[in-house]
Amino acid sequence: LDSKATQVYVDSVEANYFASFLNYKVIERRSTQGCARVGKTLESKGVAKRVLSEYCYRDGVMSQQDLWVDANRAETYFDLYEAVTGSLTIDFQVVKTFKMYREQYVFADSQKRLEFKVPYSWKRETVEGVEKFTSPDEVNALWYSATPAESALKWLGGQFGGVGITEDRALQDGSRRVAWNSVAGGVKGQAVITSGGTLAWIIKSDEFEKFTSFGDNLLSKYRVVK
Repeated sequence: LDSKATQVYVDSVEANYFASFLNYKVIERRSTQGCARVGKTLESKGVAKRVLSEYCYRDGVMSQQDLWVDANRAETYFDLYEAVTGSLTIDFQVVKTFKMYREQYVFADSQKRLEFKVPYSWKRETVEGVEKFTSPDEVNALWYSATPAESALKWLGGQFGGVGITEDRALQDGSRRVAWNSVAGGVKGQAVITSGGTLAWIIKSDEFEKFTSFGDNLLSKYRVVK
């Protein structure tokens, strides 16, 4: 990740996870030697907390350390935390064996039609009614539209200058799973077309093989809300 992508990663985790707590407020933010530190206050289970997060990117791996302390005892424990942080080592070769973007949350559209999982570190935007989630490096994306099933393929084609369908199969829950590509857009992907809307995984064409299993897994984690 370059510095811009690293910033997107940090901002997204803060927005998608920490900002979900009551009274979330950033009180400290700084970067040094490839790491970003974000201090905040928030409320968890009725208790005021101080949280200090350290995000570091190295050798293709993003590490994150979080110290949670009751707000009235923060200063004492933060001094100890500094000592621990300075001595911490990470086996990056082991970390590289972990699944991609394994920290995820369940997102539901505003009308509660469909639930699906999204990595915490992906940037969320709402554009013309479409929920768009983009990876920090902008290689992967997940889009959700409430477009009716009968119009889903037309919607996909309209987003990417036309798409070619390479696979179309029925799923046990009555939904459809399609694989598609767009020469004009330089992207490929898969989509699940459900009664609750269309969920599309989008990937740059030259990265498709590398991320195919990840995309398959991501699209399998949806639930049509009855």
